[in-house]
Amino acid sequence: MEYEASLDNLTKTITAFLYVVVGILLIVLVKMITTYGLSNLSIAAPVLPLVILALVIFFSYLFHTTGYAITGGNFVIIRPAGKVKIALAEIASARQVAKGEMKFTIRTFGVGGLYGYFGSFYNKTFGSMTWYVTRRDKMVIIETKENQKIVISPDNLELITILNASKSK
Repeated sequence: MEYEASLDNLTKTITAFLYVVVGILLIVLVKMITTYGLSNLSIAAPVLPLVILALVIFFSYLFHTTGYAITGGNFVIIRPAGKVKIALAEIASARQVAKGEMKFTIRTFGVGGLYGYFGSFYNKTFGSMTWYVTRRDKMVIIETKENQKIVISPDNLELITILNASKSK
C-alpha cells in the first residue's frame, strides 16, 4: 500500500525560488560571455556559484521523499535515489507529532526546505532524529526498538494506525 507525500507551500516556494536564482545566474553568465567573450572573462567567478547551486538542487532532488509504502514486511520511504526500508518488526511506535514538539529543532546535517526537510535534526524533546518530511503540518514520529527516531509526513495520517497495527504481527 502506498501513501503520498505532498510538499507544503514553504517547500514549494523555496524550491521555486532557487530555480529562479539558478535561471538568473545562467542568464547573467550567458550575457557576460556574449558581451566580454570567453578570452576576456575569468569564467570561474560566475560559473562556480552556479555549479554549486545546481549540485545542491540536484542532490536535494535525488534524496527528497516522494512517498511511503508498506510492502513485504517493511515500511519503505520512497526517494529518487533509492528506497529506505525499515522492517515493520523493528518499529516500536508511531504517532503524530503534537504542535510545538518540534519547536527549536535544529538541522545538524540535512536540507531544510528544498524539496522538503530531510537529513539529521535535533531537539530537546526527541534528541537526534532522521527526517524524511515534505510538509511540517502532518509530521509523524516513528521510534524503532533500537531507539532511532524517524520523522515522516504522509498526506494520509491513517498510516499511523497501520504502522502500529503492523508492528505486532
